[in-house]
Amino acid sequence: MENIEIILVDIEKDRLDKFVTDRLITESSTIKSSHFYDTNLEKDLELHELDSISSVLSPKGTGNIVFNKLELGMNLYNVVTIFSFDEIYGDVEFNFTEDQFIYSDASSLREQVGTLLEYLLILKKEFNIPVIRVGFEPASDDDMLICELNDKTVDLEDVISKLMNA
Repeated sequence: MENIEIILVDIEKDRLDKFVTDRLITESSTIKSSHFYDTNLEKDLELHELDSISSVLSPKGTGNIVFNKLELGMNLYNVVTIFSFDEIYGDVEFNFTEDQFIYSDASSLREQVGTLLEYLLILKKEFNIPVIRVGFEPASDDDMLICELNDKTVDLEDVISKLMNA
């Protein structure tokens, strides 16, 4: 079994706190663990100890949150979320097992994948994300990439077919 990876590429750091509080940490999300390293304090911190994720990732930094449950247009379980930022931009990666896309019929699968992609397009627009890569881990590798959501017109049916046949 492989992992699916979704990478939000070059999200602006000044939008990160709003993204996390408005889209990730919701009533339906449940956090299993988290880890951030504060370079100023030179110590490890958990999410509940942070006033701001963007400030702990400044000037550069990485961190992670493991969700028991995360809603990205559909409910996903055991999602590892990795934050990697430089001074201005960074990537947010979501990793989860591919078996979360296995359904009893193709219609249900098509609906779930379509809902996920539509949600990603909403995030892309709302947070001015230039590119979202979806593929098998590592989706940053072109050989593992299933689809890329960018500023070109996106044919959702074509992308859904690619994901279903991957």
